[in-house]
Amino acid sequence: PRAEVCVIGGGAAGMSAALTAAKEGLRVILFESRPWLGGDFDHRARPDQTGIAPFSRARALAEAVEQSANIRVFTCAPVVGVYHDGLVTAFQKGGPDEGFTERYIEVRAASLIVATGCTERPLLFDNNERPGVMQIGCAHRLARTCGVLPGKRAVFSVAHDTGLEAAVDLFDLGLEIACVADIRKDGQDPQLIEALRERGVPFLRGWTAQKAHGCLRVSKVTLASTNGRFREVFPADTLVASAGLTPVVGPLSLAHARLEFDAHTGFFLPSSLPPRVHAAGRLLGLEAAESIEASGRLAGLKA
Repeated sequence: PRAEVCVIGGGAAGMSAALTAAKEGLRVILFESRPWLGGDFDHRARPDQTGIAPFSRARALAEAVEQSANIRVFTCAPVVGVYHDGLVTAFQKGGPDEGFTERYIEVRAASLIVATGCTERPLLFDNNERPGVMQIGCAHRLARTCGVLPGKRAVFSVAHDTGLEAAVDLFDLGLEIACVADIRKDGQDPQLIEALRERGVPFLRGWTAQKAHGCLRVSKVTLASTNGRFREVFPADTLVASAGLTPVVGPLSLAHARLEFDAHTGFFLPSSLPPRVHAAGRLLGLEAAESIEASGRLAGLKA
């Protein structure tokens, strides 16, 4: 198919970009690797400054995208290539009601918007492959999307505020949390720290997971201070561990964008983009929901 704008990523930024371009009368194709739209907002319930939960924002945007006649959505369709002359390739898995099992898609677009968000970096420690060890997004999606708590008693070892947010939300959903360790010594959202304190969840600054114990699954977790002077063991059947976030810049690299390290975010951010290529959302280091959506609208206008 052909389109004026191709959007990679069906999160809040990608949907905002697609809607903005579609309102200008442009034909838009939107690729999303997951079975539904929403991205990172899909499972997050903490209200923002406007009092709206991210999952509510995602649902409203997804409904608007579905109602737009100018947007064609391909779900279960990860993008595998970005080439010259606006060629974008993807690989889509078919559902039970579709007439194909798998298919290869080529799109020619005048402009490209990359809104692929971030992925979590795995935290390295002894036995980090044990059943019961999972990343923040996995634990949070299990509870919010699938309705299944990741375990009965958990230890969190995180390096980003999304881990603290997930700990508070999962505690409210019924998960017992033995401790939350944050490798950072400062910089946490004070509201999340206060929320953990109100729930009686121990919080350790400058600590991280050192070892997961157990054979068939996690039975206890050893946490240690980053200077190696202190250790403590917590009985638990689940360890939620993450070393932080990394932007998914693969499509930008394929498009020959230049990336430079940004000390403020810790990300490699695009310092220059090729003509007709735009970026939006969390891969730019944005955190606030309003900023993420605004970056999508700006990319849609530029496209």
